[in-house]
Amino acid sequence: MTKAVSKFKNKLLQKNSENAQAFAEKMITLIEAKTQEIIVKVEKQERESLQRLKIQTSEIEDQVKMTEATVKKLKRFSLQQSVSVELVQLEKSLDAMPQEVRGDEGQRVDSALEGFRQFFFF
Repeated sequence: MTKAVSKFKNKLLQKNSENAQAFAEKMITLIEAKTQEIIVKVEKQERESLQRLKIQTSEIEDQVKMTEATVKKLKRFSLQQSVSVELVQLEKSLDAMPQEVRGDEGQRVDSALEGFRQFFFF
Protein backbone atom coordinates (compact mmCIF):
# COMPACT_ATOMS: atom_id res chain seq x y z
CA MET A 1 0.00 0.00 0.00
CA THR A 2 2.77 2.41 0.55
CA LYS A 3 3.83 2.09 -3.06
CA ALA A 4 0.33 2.96 -4.25
CA VAL A 5 0.14 5.91 -1.88
CA SER A 6 3.56 7.07 -2.96
CA LYS A 7 2.59 6.77 -6.62
CA PHE A 8 -0.63 8.66 -6.03
CA LYS A 9 1.26 11.34 -4.10
CA ASN A 10 3.78 11.74 -6.93
CA LYS A 11 0.99 12.05 -9.53
CA LEU A 12 -0.75 14.61 -7.38
CA LEU A 13 2.46 16.62 -6.95
CA GLN A 14 3.17 16.43 -10.66
CA LYS A 15 -0.39 17.55 -11.46
CA ASN A 16 -0.12 20.46 -9.00
CA SER A 17 3.25 21.42 -10.46
CA GLU A 18 1.79 21.42 -13.98
CA ASN A 19 -1.17 23.51 -12.78
CA ALA A 20 1.16 26.00 -11.06
CA GLN A 21 3.31 26.24 -14.20
CA ALA A 22 0.23 26.82 -16.41
CA PHE A 23 -1.10 29.40 -13.94
CA ALA A 24 2.25 31.23 -13.90
CA GLU A 25 2.39 31.26 -17.70
CA LYS A 26 -1.15 32.64 -17.89
CA MET A 27 -0.33 35.34 -15.35
CA ILE A 28 2.82 36.32 -17.26
CA THR A 29 0.80 36.52 -20.49
CA LEU A 30 -1.87 38.67 -18.79
CA ILE A 31 0.75 40.98 -17.24
CA GLU A 32 2.49 41.42 -20.59
CA ALA A 33 -0.83 42.16 -22.33
CA LYS A 34 -1.82 44.68 -19.64
CA THR A 35 1.62 46.32 -19.84
CA GLN A 36 1.29 46.66 -23.61
CA GLU A 37 -2.21 48.12 -23.20
CA ILE A 38 -0.90 50.71 -20.71
CA ILE A 39 1.98 51.61 -23.05
CA VAL A 40 -0.45 52.17 -25.94
CA LYS A 41 -2.66 54.41 -23.75
CA VAL A 42 0.33 56.44 -22.52
CA GLU A 43 1.62 56.92 -26.07
CA LYS A 44 -1.84 58.09 -27.18
CA GLN A 45 -2.01 60.56 -24.28
CA GLU A 46 1.48 61.78 -25.15
CA ARG A 47 0.47 62.46 -28.77
CA GLU A 48 -2.68 64.27 -27.65
CA SER A 49 -0.75 66.37 -25.12
CA LEU A 50 1.85 67.33 -27.73
CA GLN A 51 -0.91 68.30 -30.16
CA ARG A 52 -2.59 70.49 -27.51
CA LEU A 53 0.78 72.04 -26.68
CA LYS A 54 1.40 72.87 -30.35
CA ILE A 55 -2.02 74.51 -30.59
CA GLN A 56 -1.46 76.52 -27.41
CA THR A 57 2.00 77.57 -28.59
CA SER A 58 0.55 78.73 -31.90
CA GLU A 59 -2.18 80.70 -30.11
CA ILE A 60 0.39 82.36 -27.84
CA GLU A 61 2.59 83.23 -30.82
CA ASP A 62 -0.43 84.82 -32.53
CA GLN A 63 -1.19 86.84 -29.39
CA VAL A 64 2.44 88.00 -29.21
CA LYS A 65 2.32 89.10 -32.86
CA MET A 66 -0.91 91.01 -32.25
CA THR A 67 0.57 92.66 -29.15
CA GLU A 68 3.73 93.63 -31.03
CA ALA A 69 1.64 95.13 -33.86
CA THR A 70 -0.43 97.08 -31.33
CA VAL A 71 2.72 98.38 -29.64
CA LYS A 72 4.09 99.51 -33.03
CA LYS A 73 0.85 101.34 -33.80
CA LEU A 74 0.84 102.98 -30.39
CA LYS A 75 4.45 104.09 -30.80
CA ARG A 76 3.67 105.52 -34.24
CA PHE A 77 0.56 107.26 -32.88
CA SER A 78 2.52 108.61 -29.92
CA LEU A 79 5.19 109.96 -32.25
CA GLN A 80 2.55 111.63 -34.41
CA GLN A 81 0.94 113.15 -31.34
CA SER A 82 4.31 114.39 -30.10
CA VAL A 83 5.12 116.00 -33.45
CA SER A 84 1.62 117.47 -33.59
CA VAL A 85 2.02 119.02 -30.13
CA GLU A 86 5.39 120.47 -31.11
CA LEU A 87 3.92 121.93 -34.32
CA VAL A 88 1.07 123.53 -32.37
CA GLN A 89 3.54 125.02 -29.88
CA LEU A 90 5.70 126.35 -32.72
CA GLU A 91 2.66 127.81 -34.41
CA LYS A 92 1.55 129.49 -31.16
CA SER A 93 5.04 130.93 -30.73
CA LEU A 94 4.97 132.29 -34.28
CA ASP A 95 1.47 133.67 -33.84
CA ALA A 96 2.62 135.46 -30.69
CA MET A 97 5.36 137.24 -32.64
CA PRO A 98 4.40 140.49 -34.33
CA GLN A 99 4.19 140.29 -38.14
CA GLU A 100 7.01 142.81 -38.55
CA VAL A 101 9.39 140.55 -36.60
CA ARG A 102 8.45 137.44 -38.54
CA GLY A 103 8.78 138.98 -41.98
CA ASP A 104 9.16 136.70 -45.02
CA GLU A 105 10.62 133.95 -42.84
CA GLY A 106 7.27 133.73 -41.07
CA GLN A 107 5.48 133.01 -44.34
CA ARG A 108 7.93 130.21 -45.18
CA VAL A 109 7.60 128.70 -41.68
CA ASP A 110 3.77 128.84 -41.93
CA SER A 111 3.98 127.05 -45.28
CA ALA A 112 6.35 124.42 -43.82
CA LEU A 113 4.05 123.89 -40.83
CA GLU A 114 1.11 123.27 -43.16
CA GLY A 115 3.21 120.78 -45.12
CA PHE A 116 4.08 118.90 -41.93
CA ARG A 117 0.43 118.79 -40.89
CA GLN A 118 -0.58 117.30 -44.21
CA PHE A 119 2.25 114.77 -44.01
CA PHE A 120 1.36 113.54 -40.53
CA PHE A 121 -2.41 113.62 -40.72
CA PHE A 122 -3.04 112.33 -44.23
